[in-house]
Amino acid sequence: MERLTLSESMIASLRAIQAKQMAYYDDPVLRDHDAVVATYGLGPAMYLCLDGRVLILDHDEDDPAPVETDDENDLRIISVIMAKRHKMTDLLTTYLFPPKPAGASECRLCSGTRWVQDKISCPLCRALGWIAADNAAS
Repeated sequence: MERLTLSESMIASLRAIQAKQMAYYDDPVLRDHDAVVATYGLGPAMYLCLDGRVLILDHDEDDPAPVETDDENDLRIISVIMAKRHKMTDLLTTYLFPPKPAGASECRLCSGTRWVQDKISCPLCRALGWIAADNAAS
């Protein structure tokens, strides 16, 4: 499975975030998967593991268990969330965020910010900030 590439400084930052999160609530995913919570609330919870794995936990399941994902949209969303909430902007420089190609337009929903109402990652451009010319009419 595809994982996010994390530098030593990112891992150190994640360890500090993890320590704070573990002090506030007892989440077995944090402990059992060496992870931090990226988002927990609307929709499934997303976790970033310190080895670069991304886990999704759907609490609406009968027997919820974290599932690893390598879907590029999920990897991009967690990268945007961690960059915004925890200042991990290096995550925005990976292959998941190619430069805006010629002919592409700024996303009309998020105005290129990757966020809608400063709360959720943009579902229209999938957190890229732009729409490819062949998808602009959608």
